[in-house]
Amino acid sequence: MTLPVDKPRPVVYKYRGVDSIIRFAWAAGNNQIPEALRIDVKTADGAVHEIREHAEHLSFEDAVNEGRLHVRNFVDKLLGQESSV
Repeated sequence: MTLPVDKPRPVVYKYRGVDSIIRFAWAAGNNQIPEALRIDVKTADGAVHEIREHAEHLSFEDAVNEGRLHVRNFVDKLLGQESSV
């Protein structure tokens, strides 16, 4: 009998004042590396935008970093690039 392995919880990420949640989709079995990401980005007007990604990641940390990159790219397009003063 195999017991289920606890998977890491969703990651809450805030970038430029915009809240997001990075959720993970797992393959069957005990693999600790997610096979896909579902990212919800909540804008100031209350709208929730969903980003989905299905890709191979090297590790859980790699998947988290990829999710954060997607959030930063989305928010930068939404709000415009930050000026480097």
